[in-house]
Amino acid sequence: MRSGLAAGVGISRLLKPVYMAQATLQIDQIPRGSQPTGPIRTTQLLDSRGWVDLLRSYSVLDEVVKRRRLYIEHGASGDAKHFEALQVDSILSPGSYRLKVDATGGSYSLLTSAGAQIEAGAVGDSIGRPIGFLWAPTSLPAGRDFDFTLSSTRDAAVKLGDLIENSPMPPDAAFLKVSLRGTDPVELAATVNVIAARYVEVATFLKRDKLTQVTQVLGGQLERSAADLRQAENALETFKINTITLPNDRGRRRSRPD
Repeated sequence: MRSGLAAGVGISRLLKPVYMAQATLQIDQIPRGSQPTGPIRTTQLLDSRGWVDLLRSYSVLDEVVKRRRLYIEHGASGDAKHFEALQVDSILSPGSYRLKVDATGGSYSLLTSAGAQIEAGAVGDSIGRPIGFLWAPTSLPAGRDFDFTLSSTRDAAVKLGDLIENSPMPPDAAFLKVSLRGTDPVELAATVNVIAARYVEVATFLKRDKLTQVTQVLGGQLERSAADLRQAENALETFKINTITLPNDRGRRRSRPD
């Protein structure tokens, strides 16, 4: 019994707790039965399925990946500060790499995961530019090796989209719940916050664009209606001028003898 209990305690210490970060987003939905029936109708921006698709669209996720720098994975969590300035270019060669810093901290070697040297230079120079890195750290710890993996922005966005959980949405839902699970609560919360912020940005842009389109359509209708009204008024005035000297039935009735 004691050995079994000890083994269970040991395993529980090895297992990391899983956390969940969640955000609730208000969406532009029109309640059932409230749709106007007049000639000018206010339609909702997207249906319930469309709001979920927007959440996983690249317009949202690509920007989240860039802001949260989710295209990079490194070994030790304490190494994150050394990669804060690392950005990627559109010509990035995705893959796993090793950065070796010499004992003086003055020079580096960039290698593939297989050990083939890509380039070498002085710390402070641009690192990995030929393979799509935008990175020029001013200093790196001497005698350290850093293993890291880089993905394209789109691949990282696809991966993030697969991890996002959202609540089922009925047709007239007014809120969308978004959540992520993982072992780092701080990183999870930060990523969910950026997802929510970017989602609102894109939705606001779409709503503004749609409002502009509706305004243009209504403006065109108003111009056409005004032109039709002017044409009708001109036709009426022309008719009055052409018929003002003609006898009318009232005059003929008055001229008849009793």
